[in-house]
Formats: sequence, structure tokens, C-alpha cells
Amino acid sequence: MINFIYLIFITIMLIFIYIILNIKIQITITKIENEFKSLNNKLNKIQDNQFIKNDNEKTQIQDSITHEDDDKIEIKYL
Repeated sequence: MINFIYLIFITIMLIFIYIILNIKIQITITKIENEFKSLNNKLNKIQDNQFIKNDNEKTQIQDSITHEDDDKIEIKYL
């Protein structure tokens, strides 16, 4: 009879431990997911800024080429 009571007590304790660990694991997973979302947002901002920077550089290069072409035009008087 005492062995049966110990067995029930141990089983209940194991169930509590399982529930507590499961909750902690879920909390940890949620924290990791939130961290990944945050890092992904930061990466997207960096990529957007890089795209804008590259686009500005392309525009500057295009302006420079246009300016050089304008310099090559010679006006000849007859």
C-alpha cells in the first residue's frame, strides 16, 4: 500500500515537472522567435538603406556620364 502511494506521488511529481518544463520551453521558443523577427526587421532596414544608397550611387554615376557627354559637345561656328 505504501509503495502504491509513493508510485502515485512520483507520477504526480513527474507530471508537474513535465508541465513546468514544457511551459519553460514554450517561453524560450517564443523569445527566440521574437529575437529572429527583430533581427529580420533590422536586416530588412539595412537592405533597404543599402538599396537606396546603391540607387543614389547609380543616379550620381548617370549624372556624371551625362555631364561628361555634355562636355564633349563642341559648338562650331561657320
